[in-house]
Amino acid sequence: MENKINGTGTNYSDKKINKEFVMKNINTIIVVVYLLSLFLPFCTIASSQAGYMNDLNITGFDALLGCDFNDYTSLQGSIWGFLMIAFPVLLVLTNYVKVLEKFKKAALIVCPIGALICQNASEYEIANGLNVDALKATGYYVSLIALVALLVICIMQFKNIPVSKEGLNQIKEKIINTKDNNN
Repeated sequence: MENKINGTGTNYSDKKINKEFVMKNINTIIVVVYLLSLFLPFCTIASSQAGYMNDLNITGFDALLGCDFNDYTSLQGSIWGFLMIAFPVLLVLTNYVKVLEKFKKAALIVCPIGALICQNASEYEIANGLNVDALKATGYYVSLIALVALLVICIMQFKNIPVSKEGLNQIKEKIINTKDNNN
């Protein structure tokens, strides 16, 4: 690939990802993926249930901020929507704000579990608030995967297991040993 500005060749395939940076900031990276997934359709409401021609897609941020529809009905933002965003952000802040460092151990467990609970409660509240069945959509599942990954990483950090391939092998060995001891 040639750089058009100065004519030099630039090969990005030779660039290596700084693994130390990624592992140190894995919580932040996962939370950013999670927050970006909330821009995707979080749930879909079938048009026949809501009296519309097309299906309605509601994003995760609509769960936080609320949204208005063309027929003057609206979906109010909820505390669940706020908390499903606040918990992961709080977790990230414990990494970078010195005053919050003393809460890091508790945040490693409370924040991902709280976000998972609030995500499900928010989806339920959307359906309940509009009196329709809301089908989970792409954004819901991407955010669910991100939160489960965040929970696994946080549990590893809570138990001081290195967030690396070796750390995952330690967990795998513990699971195998537990199964062997139970048999």
